[in-house]
Amino acid sequence: MEEGDRLYMTELLAQIRLVKERMEEARQEYGVWRERAQLAKERGREELVEAAREEGRRCKERFLADERVLMELEVQRDTAKQEIRASRVDDGTVERTQQLVDSLKDTPWNPQDARLDRLTKEAAADDALAALKAKLGPG
Repeated sequence: MEEGDRLYMTELLAQIRLVKERMEEARQEYGVWRERAQLAKERGREELVEAAREEGRRCKERFLADERVLMELEVQRDTAKQEIRASRVDDGTVERTQQLVDSLKDTPWNPQDARLDRLTKEAAADDALAALKAKLGPG
């Protein structure tokens, strides 16, 4: 993995971790405000019930907003992984494959000869099938 790719992935992973931490904090705060609303309701303090519910809604909104950010970051992470893997394939794999093909030339396993053999066999099979169909008649 190239240094730029490594730094980008490290930053993405750090952001994902931070967003998950914020989500957990918002979830915990939501629980606290829910409990406070319940206590205020039990004590008949309607003004405090409404204030606690409003804080709970804010925590829930923060959680949902962070959840959307997390999904976007995870998509970016997955896309980056695919691109990094694809760049590995593009860089060395194609070159090594071409070297392998070149090394097999002038040997019994020459890829060009194998392709010609395959095409010849396919043509012979097609001819045999056509002859069989002609022999059986229209069907």
